[in-house]
Amino acid sequence: MRPMTVGQQLRCALVEAPRGLFRLSPRGRRLALLYVGLAVLLLGGLAAALLALEGTARRVLLSWLFPSELHAPADFFVTYVFKSQTRQVLANALVGVTLMVVSLVLFRVKERLSQAVERGSDLTGGRPFRELRWWQEGLEEVKLALLYAAAFFVIFWLGHDPAPWRRVASTVASYVFLFFTYAVDFGAPLLMRHGLRYSQIVKAMLLRPLATFAFGAVFAAPVIVAAQIVAHSEGLGAGATVGVVFAANVLSIAWAAVGGAWLGARLLPFAETRRRSWWPTRVAAWIALLAVVGLGVYASANLVVALQTKSQILKCRYTPDWSTLKVDKPALGALLGGEVKARVSFDVTIDNPNRLAVRLEDNDLVIADRDGIVIARGELLPLEVPAGETVRTTVGLAVAVDAKSFLAGASLNPATWRVTLIVHLDGFDYPIYLKDG
Repeated sequence: MRPMTVGQQLRCALVEAPRGLFRLSPRGRRLALLYVGLAVLLLGGLAAALLALEGTARRVLLSWLFPSELHAPADFFVTYVFKSQTRQVLANALVGVTLMVVSLVLFRVKERLSQAVERGSDLTGGRPFRELRWWQEGLEEVKLALLYAAAFFVIFWLGHDPAPWRRVASTVASYVFLFFTYAVDFGAPLLMRHGLRYSQIVKAMLLRPLATFAFGAVFAAPVIVAAQIVAHSEGLGAGATVGVVFAANVLSIAWAAVGGAWLGARLLPFAETRRRSWWPTRVAAWIALLAVVGLGVYASANLVVALQTKSQILKCRYTPDWSTLKVDKPALGALLGGEVKARVSFDVTIDNPNRLAVRLEDNDLVIADRDGIVIARGELLPLEVPAGETVRTTVGLAVAVDAKSFLAGASLNPATWRVTLIVHLDGFDYPIYLKDG
C-alpha cells in the first residue's frame, strides 16, 4: 500500500471533501436535505428551550443532580468554571456539545447519508460492508464518549488557572480537539462500515495529521467564524446570538457529513493496515480514560461539597462574649501612612445546627461600601465547629483599615457597608456574603 503523501492529504481535506457536497447523487441530495431539516428542528428546539427556560432549566438540572443543600454551591461552581475559561474555549465546547447531540440523535440519518455518498461517488469500488454488531457499535460509542469527556476535563482543568500559559494552552487544545472531533465524528462512519474499530480509526487519523486536522479546520470554520462575528457584535441579543451560531452549526454539520465520507474513503486502505492494539494496551487505555473522567468528577464533587461545607457558616447561631474583647494598638507609623492595622479577638459561642461540620481555613474578609470602595481587609483565624454541636471558641480577626478610602468617597455609615468572607479553595475564591449594605 502506498502511503498518503503530504499533497494527497491536503488535497483530500481541502479539495475533495469540501466539494463532495456538489457531487451528490439524487438520493444523497434528498438525505442531505433531510439531515439539515432534522438538525434545524433539533437545534432550533434546543435553542428555543434554552432561551425560554434558561433559569428554570438550570434549577431543574441542579435539582436532578444534587440534593437541595448543594444547589447554591453547585450553581456557583458551574458559574465559576465557565467564567474562568476563555471565550474561545467556551465557544469550541458549545460547538463540540451540539455536534455530539446531533450525532447521537440523528446517527441513523448520518449513516444513510454517508452510505449514499460512498455508493453514489463509488468511493470504495463497491466493496461489501462489514458492519459491526449492535453491541460492538455501542461499546465503541461508549469509548468515544469517554475520550471526549476526558479531553473536556483536561482542557477545562488547564483553563481554570489564570496563568497566561495555561489559558493559551487550553485555548489551543480546544481548537485542536474540535478539529479532531470533526474528523473522527464524520470520517468514522465509512470506516466502521468496513469493520474498523475506533482504536484503529484514531491511530490512522493521528498518523495522517494533515488530512485529519485540515479537514477539521475547514469544516469547523463556519461555526468558528460565526462565533467570532457574534463575539464582536455589540447589541446583538441572546436570541440572535444563539440563532447565528446554531445556523452555522447546522450548515457545518451537514457539509461535514458529506465530506467525511471522502475523508474516510481516502484513509480506508491505510486504516485497514492498523491492527487493533494488544489487549493489555486496550485495558490500559480504558483505565486511563476512566481514571481521567473519574478524577475530574471526583474533584468537581469534592469542590462542590467543600463549598457547601463553608457556606454552613451562615446557618450557625453566634453569641459573642464582648467582655473578652481584646484589641491590639495600631502602629503609629501605619496610622500616619493612611492604613490602620490591628488585631481583634473575642470569645464566641457557636451553635452549629447543620448536618455538616463548619470549617474555616484560608480566607479574606473584605468590608466595602455600596459603591465597591474597599474600606478594610482582614482575615479570620481558622476555626472548626462539629456538626450538631455547640462550642465556645476564640475568634481572631486581623484587619487593615484604609483610612484613605473615606477621602475617596467611601460611606461613613456602617449600616451601608458590605461584609464578604472570601474562602480560598484549590485555586479559586468562594464568596460568602455575611452582610449586604
